Amino acid sequence: MKLHAFVLLVAFATLGMVGCQKSTSEPGSNADVNPSAPPLTCETCTRATTRTVVSDATCLSAFGDYCAWTPKRDTLCTSSGPVLQFEGNNLSFIRPVTAGWYVGVVDSTLASTWCTIKANLEYKANNLGTDPPTCLYSPTGNTNVVGMTGVYNDGTYSYDFDLGYYSYSSPVVTIDKWIVIWSGGGSTSTNAAPATRAYLIKVRTFTLSTASAGACGPRRIMSVNYTYACIADCQ
Repeated sequence: MKLHAFVLLVAFATLGMVGCQKSTSEPGSNADVNPSAPPLTCETCTRATTRTVVSDATCLSAFGDYCAWTPKRDTLCTSSGPVLQFEGNNLSFIRPVTAGWYVGVVDSTLASTWCTIKANLEYKANNLGTDPPTCLYSPTGNTNVVGMTGVYNDGTYSYDFDLGYYSYSSPVVTIDKWIVIWSGGGSTSTNAAPATRAYLIKVRTFTLSTASAGACGPRRIMSVNYTYACIADCQ
């Protein structure tokens, strides 16, 4: 499988992000209160318009090397939220790097409320695969990071990513799951139920472009566009 011969633009319909309620509304609405659910705390910002993370130019010869892509970081809610690290092939792998934050995925059709998210959440810690490899940057390794689902093999580099949020079947990329990160309340990497803070992250597009040739020949640049929303209490 080769990822270096395409420009991808994948767009998906917006799913409302709400607390546990019967109808679609904005985060933080107060309908159908569930007193048994722990409270969730949102930052001063509850959602963001599309944000863009852009990679440095990567040599075409090392395109399939997970560790060849220099990680980029972005902080949710500007400065008060958790920090995400975009890494790996095409910077399409997302890892929360703030201590105490964990990651999983949920089917995009089951992400309308915190209650349905918790009931259908797939935990990365339970589906590690054997790779990505250990890179020189930190944190690294195959725990607490999601990207491509399954096996990547371009003839030179081969990885088993197991659980991810998008699939690739040449030449089509399909983003079929949303990313969920959570923290607090005694929650763990395999139990989000007690969490006191959570975000739903939606990768909207990948755009691959060609940069001017350098010493290593043609280079590629990946732009990742995503949105996020703070998840409200089960209300």
